[in-house]
Amino acid sequence: MKRLVLVVLLAFSSAALAADEPIRLDLRLMASDLVDDMVYTWLQGAPVSGPTSLVVAEIDAPVGVDHRFDEEIENHLYELLRANPKLPLSLVHCALCRQTMAVSNPKRTVMGRALNMPEGQEMLSHYPHTYALALHFDVVERDLALWAEIYEIASPQRVVWAKRYSTSTSSRALLQDPNHLVSISEAREEQRKIIAGHDSMQTITRFPVRTFAAASNANTTAEIPPVIFLEQWLEGIMGPHRNRRAGVGFGLTSIKDAMQGWSLGASYAQLLFRDEPSLTQPDVWVRFAATYMRLEGPQAAVFGSNQLDVNHLINSDDTPRAGLMGYQLGIEVFAKNRIGLGAFVEYIPLLDSNQAIATRNILVPFHSLGVTGVFLW
Repeated sequence: MKRLVLVVLLAFSSAALAADEPIRLDLRLMASDLVDDMVYTWLQGAPVSGPTSLVVAEIDAPVGVDHRFDEEIENHLYELLRANPKLPLSLVHCALCRQTMAVSNPKRTVMGRALNMPEGQEMLSHYPHTYALALHFDVVERDLALWAEIYEIASPQRVVWAKRYSTSTSSRALLQDPNHLVSISEAREEQRKIIAGHDSMQTITRFPVRTFAAASNANTTAEIPPVIFLEQWLEGIMGPHRNRRAGVGFGLTSIKDAMQGWSLGASYAQLLFRDEPSLTQPDVWVRFAATYMRLEGPQAAVFGSNQLDVNHLINSDDTPRAGLMGYQLGIEVFAKNRIGLGAFVEYIPLLDSNQAIATRNILVPFHSLGVTGVFLW
């Protein structure tokens, strides 16, 4: 359990360190937004007249981005053109266009891309390719910029269309539908309206596992079992940035012939390291919760130690019962604002006088150390 908690905390630290560095954002998704905007402008007015074969001559990625950037951008461009057949452009393969060739004479040796060398252009004259597309991406301050141009393959390679696009690396990716492209500004406005008006109440399922440590001077042989609940929470979004949540939850636990019980709680969560949740990057939340747990069964006896349980005195049977009020402080990490993992410490005042369960300290006193699986509907 300690190793699992350590791994979770290390994951939290890595996510927090990456959150403020725009260069480490998923630039491939940001670049796809720019390619969407480029194709959208082509839909408004074709860059060349008539049906045209187009060669992707080069895709320059920002410094430090791996080779997958080129592959994914070219695949994304192909999908866009395939989804919009009314465009008079079709991508064609040209292996020679991207090859590097060397031309030597007694005075010097010149190396370059075949598409830009006279000797290469002579070889390409036998191909039915008319135009070439060049896409140059770069990070300029906090923006990702795209310089796009279409030029003739035949010498002197006259540029027939060129345009610059840019988007902020601090903005969330748009993830547009290829069959319904709009401009970046329109897509941002649609996204803002959807996020502002969607899911003002969210249903969240949690699977908290609470573990307890035995007191060093405990005079009991009873085991301290982990307490596992299935909790259903209803949380409301607070504020236009959706970076705060407050809610109430109800939980159940049942272990045959050992223990059963229910819980009722309230919570507040605050987003860390950014102003609003991300659809592409991990979100880190700090969470405060107060939960009342009612347990009964043989394994509940250890939690009822040194407590005055009125129900136990009134009922004729000897079933152990315990009522615990716990206060949680924890961190949850969500992937794509849907699935998450959390860790927490919980202080239970009634266990301060418990002879079997230890009170521990990590900055704050606590009795329970736990992990949580989280699913946001």
